[in-house]
Amino acid sequence: MELRDYIKQYREENGLSMQEFADRCGLSKGYISMLESGKHPQNKRAIVPSIETYGKLARGMNMSIDALLRAIDGNAEIQVGSFIAAQNGSSVFDVAHEEEDDFPEARLIARAGKKMTPERKADMMRMLKMMFPEEFGEDE
Repeated sequence: MELRDYIKQYREENGLSMQEFADRCGLSKGYISMLESGKHPQNKRAIVPSIETYGKLARGMNMSIDALLRAIDGNAEIQVGSFIAAQNGSSVFDVAHEEEDDFPEARLIARAGKKMTPERKADMMRMLKMMFPEEFGEDE
């Protein structure tokens, strides 16, 4: 089941309007509408929620992020900073965000990550988390 279907089903089963669900999640009604449609209304691009959004949705549904991710399609994409990570096991190094971003060096990091072994990727992430603890806060 895709995230958009899961959200709609959850709202319907719990008798929640988009506004009520949005309020529970700390998101806007417009964003919930976009998540349910799966596309941005103006540019028709697919909506790729951030990990923070998944956290808000999970909290709004009284479940963990892990439970939410397990309930939806295993090929969902999650935006993590300037990267999009596929839920199916790809790392944040595998797919750089397609849109223009304010951190062009992210593409360089992504390219370097593609050449690294999983161990080297893990080392780089540990180093980044140690050097920039505020930006790499604790996981949900």
